[in-house]
Amino acid sequence: FNRACYGTNPADDDGASFVHNHDALKRLGIPMGAYQFYLFGQDGAAQAKHFLEAADGRYGTLFPVVDVEEESAAQGSGGTIEERIANLAAYSAAAEKGLGCKPIIYTNSDSWSTYFGDTDGFSGHRLWVASWGSPGKIALPGGFKSAQLQQYADDGCIDGFDGNVDLDCLLGPTTIADLTR
Repeated sequence: FNRACYGTNPADDDGASFVHNHDALKRLGIPMGAYQFYLFGQDGAAQAKHFLEAADGRYGTLFPVVDVEEESAAQGSGGTIEERIANLAAYSAAAEKGLGCKPIIYTNSDSWSTYFGDTDGFSGHRLWVASWGSPGKIALPGGFKSAQLQQYADDGCIDGFDGNVDLDCLLGPTTIADLTR
C-alpha cells in the first residue's frame, strides 16, 4: 500500500514519491493500493475528495485504505464519538462514490475503542488491524467480526529498501484476490 496524502493539505501529499511507487509497482506487476492518512479534525467528505484528486487515478488494483489511528487526532479530536463516526461515514460514502468500493479501514483496538467507541457501524468494511507481535495473533477492534490484514511490526528489513518497513500478513482465509478491486 502506497500513501497518497495526509488529510486535505496538498503540501502534505506524497506527490512524486507516490507516483513513482505506483508506476514502479505497476510495471513490476506487484499489486498495490493507495491510502490516505485520515485526520479527525478535518471534514471527512473533503478528505475523500482530496484523496481522489491526490491519487489522480493511481488507485492501484487493491482496495483503497483509510488510515485511522491515534495520530489522526494531530489536528484536533473531531468532537464527540458520534461526530467522529458521522465524519468517517461521510468519508467512506464519498470514497465509495468516487471509487465504486468501500475503503479498507486501517486501525488498532485502542484507537477504535477510544475514538469510535467500538462502533459496529463500519463492520461492512474490510479491516487491516495494527496488532504488534506474532503474525496471525490479533487484538480485534470492537465492532468488527474479522480482519483481513494485520500489521505486526514496523521495523522490518527488505533488500533494496533503506530503513525500516512495515511487516504485514494476510489473515486466513483472505487472499490477495479478496483484496483486489
